[in-house]
Amino acid sequence: MARVIDGDSLQIEGQKIRVIGIDAPELDQPCRVNGKEWLCGLDAKNSLTAQINGRLVDCASQGKDKYRRLLAVCKVDGKDIGKWMVTNGWAVSFGDYAFDEAIARNNRLGIWQGEFERPKDWRRKSDTDRSGVSAFGWILEWLGL
Repeated sequence: MARVIDGDSLQIEGQKIRVIGIDAPELDQPCRVNGKEWLCGLDAKNSLTAQINGRLVDCASQGKDKYRRLLAVCKVDGKDIGKWMVTNGWAVSFGDYAFDEAIARNNRLGIWQGEFERPKDWRRKSDTDRSGVSAFGWILEWLGL
């Protein structure tokens, strides 16, 4: 069974997996809608959790990243969850999903309903530890939220 770590990372049988081709907001990353902040990264995680909904996740590895996580295309019931996350506005394209990102942006879905920083830009500006996870994000991950 897959455990969702955040909007673009899973753990299956003890192996951490990074969904390739997408970049979701960090757990503690804020977005803004009508001037109000909300934890869009936590909503991205919750959306991925709901999409998987306890079903079998099938991942095809395409190597490892610098944190030794598997980089993989993952599917549930034959549907690409990376594509789903981008199309529904819970992640930005970091590869082959540019068309899907345009759909989400044009329909103002998920993070596109307001203002946000691209996750890679937000991570670069935030105070992070060596693993790339902020202290607050680490606590949320540790709590399983």
